[in-house]
Amino acid sequence: MSFGVQQARQFLAPLQGKAVVFLVPDRRTNLLMGRLFLAAVAATGSRCFIFDMDSFYASNSSSLAEVRQQAIDGIRLCVPRVGADGEEAALGLFRGVEQGVNIVDSLNSLYHTFSADDQSSASRKLTFLIEALSFLSRTGRTTVLVTIYERDRPTFKRRGRLFTELGDATVSVKSDGETLILHCDRGSAWPESTLTIPTRPSG
Repeated sequence: MSFGVQQARQFLAPLQGKAVVFLVPDRRTNLLMGRLFLAAVAATGSRCFIFDMDSFYASNSSSLAEVRQQAIDGIRLCVPRVGADGEEAALGLFRGVEQGVNIVDSLNSLYHTFSADDQSSASRKLTFLIEALSFLSRTGRTTVLVTIYERDRPTFKRRGRLFTELGDATVSVKSDGETLILHCDRGSAWPESTLTIPTRPSG
């Protein structure tokens, strides 16, 4: 992905101090978002904590290999152990959050981890978790970027307002093969609420 320092700052600066939920339509788009996150972290020299529930960054290993060593040194990756329960996963996430950029992929998997413990309280637990991350973002001036697959939207809708009101902002993501189109549906982000990022090198 062609992504310079100016574009990285343009993407990240408006999101500082917020927990932002990115709605992705499919796996391919989610992987492109992973590359965007990595490129932005590398270009700005931000410290980064990645909480990976979906082998998200294993699938983006080639992008990790392209990140310069100095940026790699500033990235911590946490993959919950197989069979971890919801509380254990949540504690692992909270222990990792630090100043800089914090990435959670995906909210769908986190929800199902909570459901395995107690489906009746999974929505409540997930709501509390994201509200807590939002609080940590605002008070610690960190950035929390959360991905969620849009295909699970009906599941979340059946449990009240959880899906559409999580975090400080909600961003819909689309890809046309050449670009990522990010549109802020709720909260505030970029000028005119939309940011377009090229996904292929120019020239």
